Amino acid sequence: LIDPRTSAGRALLDSLLANNLNVHAWTFHHDQPGSGWPVADSELSAHLQLPLEAVFCDFPRRALACRAVLG
Repeated sequence: LIDPRTSAGRALLDSLLANNLNVHAWTFHHDQPGSGWPVADSELSAHLQLPLEAVFCDFPRRALACRAVLG
């Protein structure tokens, strides 16, 4: 539902955060990127740049590597 590439996804996230809700995104699969994402790392990296409380990933080493690249 929260797709950072769309205005609807960003509006949903903004609305949730405006209502003081913690937002968690799951489950990122390194071997199966979400619909429309070329590779799983691009999907995970885009979500790591959002003000989310947490993300859940089946491949934690890849998640840590994506986070390290973002700084």
